[in-house]
Amino acid sequence: MSVPNFMSLVRKHYSIDVTRDQCYKAKNLANERIQGSIEEQYAKLWDYCEELKRQNPGSNVLVKTLLRGDDSIFLRLYICFAQLRKEFIEGCRTMVGFDGAFIKGQHPGQLLSAVGIDANNGMFPITFAVMETERLGQAIKALKPDVEHRHCVRHLHNNFKVARHGSLALKQRLWAAARSTTLPWWAAEMDNIMEISAPVMHGLKIGQQFIGAGLVRDVLNLHNRYEALKPSFKASEFCKATHETNLADYAKHKAELDQMVAGYKEAKATADKLEKQIEEVQKQLAEVQNKLGARLSSKTKTTFLVQNMVSASRLAYRLLDRDREIHAAPINGICVFQGFA
Repeated sequence: MSVPNFMSLVRKHYSIDVTRDQCYKAKNLANERIQGSIEEQYAKLWDYCEELKRQNPGSNVLVKTLLRGDDSIFLRLYICFAQLRKEFIEGCRTMVGFDGAFIKGQHPGQLLSAVGIDANNGMFPITFAVMETERLGQAIKALKPDVEHRHCVRHLHNNFKVARHGSLALKQRLWAAARSTTLPWWAAEMDNIMEISAPVMHGLKIGQQFIGAGLVRDVLNLHNRYEALKPSFKASEFCKATHETNLADYAKHKAELDQMVAGYKEAKATADKLEKQIEEVQKQLAEVQNKLGARLSSKTKTTFLVQNMVSASRLAYRLLDRDREIHAAPINGICVFQGFA
């Protein structure tokens, strides 16, 4: 709730006129009771950082403090989550944008952030930090002196407005120079800016580089790469045609193979049917063999018994002829059969 609305609310419900300072003090007291004081929140900063490390393994969380007597005074905070760092390296463009915002209140400072560009041309957060002042230009020059450094056009124009060089004509020419894609176009727009304001032209100089020059270099580099890769493009077209021919041959062979598979399935179904019929015939044949085996077994036993009886009879007659003197009475074959039975 804003302070004017708070003053109107007090006047409506209590019929009392209060000053803006009284509203500010009352609002701060209410926030302190609900959320706690800022000093109490800074005292929990170490616990907050340790919890971030525990919940996000591999993340970088750094806190810098100053010692005043026995008290630690907060100075800076840096947080970079491991998963954001990993996703930026694997899936984002090789471009990083830096920006800062002022932190107002009893403990002023600046909130700095680094963002990338994802596959959808959207902003991808990488890391953020809280510090006393912004020194991004000095930090980039110290850590990465050879990296290409570009500036945001909107921020450049805002700086010109602060320096009282923010006319509409200058803004249009500045954006035209930033959107230029050829060297002649860019040089013409820079001459227009020079005619409008020489101090602005001087402020745009960063060593040998100007606003829009980076984009022109990118276009020229792409053109040179295209010229160098023309033979590769022709070879790629040939490979594409060959690939399409191979795809057509593959489709033809696949159709033939599908037809063969269908014939195989049909033949397999017929073979399975014949196999079942053969199993039934084998069962019937086994039953017939069992019946014939029983009959043949009975006949074989009878034949064997008859042969034994004949052999016994012959042996008995021989014995009778031999022992005729001992036995006066003749012995018929029945007695012999009984003796050898």
